[in-house]
Amino acid sequence: MSQAIDEGFILDVLRNYTPYKVAFKLVHDGQDYDSEKVDKSRALKSLMQWVRLHPYNISQKVAIIVEHYRANIAHLLDGNAKAMVVTGSRKEAVRYQKALQAYISEKGYQLKALVAFSGKVTDPEVLREGEATEKSKELNPGLGGREIADAFNGPEYQVLIVANKFQVGFDQPLLCAMYVDKKLSGVLAVQTLSRLNRTYPGKDNVSILDFVNDPEDILEAFKPYYRGATLLETTDPNIIHRIADKLDESRLYTPEDIDKAAEATLRRDNNALSGAVSGPRQRFLDARNAALDSGDTEELERLEMFRSDLAAYVKAYDFLSQIIDYSGGDNDAEMEKRAIFYRTLHEVVRKEAEFVGVDLSGVVMTHYRLEEQEAESIDLDRSQTTPLTPLTELGGGQLRDSVDATWAEIIEHVNAMYEGSSLEGDTAAQLRTLDAVLQVIGRNTDLGKKAKRNKAPDFYGAAEMLRGAFLKAAVEAQVDQSTATEVYFQQRNADRLVHFLEAIGLQEWLIKLQENTQ
Repeated sequence: MSQAIDEGFILDVLRNYTPYKVAFKLVHDGQDYDSEKVDKSRALKSLMQWVRLHPYNISQKVAIIVEHYRANIAHLLDGNAKAMVVTGSRKEAVRYQKALQAYISEKGYQLKALVAFSGKVTDPEVLREGEATEKSKELNPGLGGREIADAFNGPEYQVLIVANKFQVGFDQPLLCAMYVDKKLSGVLAVQTLSRLNRTYPGKDNVSILDFVNDPEDILEAFKPYYRGATLLETTDPNIIHRIADKLDESRLYTPEDIDKAAEATLRRDNNALSGAVSGPRQRFLDARNAALDSGDTEELERLEMFRSDLAAYVKAYDFLSQIIDYSGGDNDAEMEKRAIFYRTLHEVVRKEAEFVGVDLSGVVMTHYRLEEQEAESIDLDRSQTTPLTPLTELGGGQLRDSVDATWAEIIEHVNAMYEGSSLEGDTAAQLRTLDAVLQVIGRNTDLGKKAKRNKAPDFYGAAEMLRGAFLKAAVEAQVDQSTATEVYFQQRNADRLVHFLEAIGLQEWLIKLQENTQ
């Protein structure tokens, strides 16, 4: 890569790299805020997906993308420069396209975008008919029967939004900018960002805006390929057999199912291929529904592991089949038939495997800030050559132990991970004020004793005592009384303040603090 850049065959895509930091805060207003126990890992994953799909999150990024493109990219290459938006899922890609269409229409800009993804997306929240493919007139109204790549190659479209498509092998020399909203690592990071490295007359620099990844992680991904790659050890050719044995243990399919899929593929009979995987898909779906009904989280995890192992087998086969002929003997032919079957089955069970299992109806985003970090040139010359890690083990995952946590703990964990620079706005200021004041109140042992000795009506009935303790804590916390706490110091709000303290469960919180310090 280094030599190709030096000799001008490709461009250095990391010369103009700008990371963004997303900061947000969530609260959960469900009735069981402190008592509802949920699976922590699954809840965190669900929360992060909820945030990624949140309309405000996407709309803010769309505004940055469009305005950056218009100000910095659109005029390049005599006005022919194009950009790619890389999203983390098909649903995200759809929502990006809808948000971008709305923003362009609102601003009256002369800018058009295409969205590309495989299969069908179901999203009744934003799609008029509830579901759509990339050929849908709602998403790509001007295609006119053309392929996405062909349409994007012309002058009509400037932006291409993708989800696991066109990230590898897509050759479009007019690409001058990439906007990344997907976690990238390893060879996928290199392949994705390298869509920008194609040369073109007048194209001497490219731009990357990254909403997700850390520059150091991107540097680590590029290191092995910059000065020449070496293998750390050799690839294990038996990995594919181990994954197959593990998949067989599921008993969700039979050898006859595998044979039928292979035969249908040879005949190019798509209907027969769908029929070959319909039985295994139904068994998978029945097992999933039974596990959901009974609350069997271990079985749900086992099914998710099965789906993951299908993908692992296909990945291993695609890699190893480049150096090993799997079409020869009976055993090799079996491996190739399995690859056909597993690839098709993985596609049809992928949607069924989205085990959220967590009620997010009570989650609210109270704060959001998207902050540009300092633009930089990721200097590959300062990196040391890092050996490539070969394919030695896939599909070796084990069922994890479920760790339960309250929603309060989970929300706190998410907010702690994504605390950024100061979150502006009146709501943010008030919540920061409340947090500072409660920290002081929590150290008020006298108030804690009163909380423990009295019943709730008596404790909250002492309005003047509570208001006095709160205002004293506000002063001790050195909170600016002229802004966020002004409302608390007004006599007419005395009762409102007490009701507020009752609503947030001040007495119960103080009692817990007392018990924890004894």
